[in-house]
Amino acid sequence: MGNYALNLVETGLTVLALMSAYYLWQLRAWARTSLEVLSWLGLVAFGGFALLWLGMWLPMSGHLTSLPTGFIVMACAAFAIPVAFVFAFGASIRILRGRTVREAVAQATAQTLVEAF
Repeated sequence: MGNYALNLVETGLTVLALMSAYYLWQLRAWARTSLEVLSWLGLVAFGGFALLWLGMWLPMSGHLTSLPTGFIVMACAAFAIPVAFVFAFGASIRILRGRTVREAVAQATAQTLVEAF
């Protein structure tokens, strides 16, 4: 039962991310905020996983010479992938909080408000 709940949460977050990305192209303020929140969640989740993985492997660092090379390569790849996602989410946050995106969304929101009245 728990696996279905996790799948449902992941599906919901994916739909929210896709909708937010679509509406960010239309310069909606809520979409920028939503993508930033999702990026922070991803950064914390993948960063936490990378730190957990590193914490599990550091105590074994003295025994690396006795481990098969393929095993070490797999362990490094399993660490590098979440680290790559951390950098991707960090870049996303930097872009979404950047001056260009903020000003474009603010200008579009102001223009929408003027047109409404």
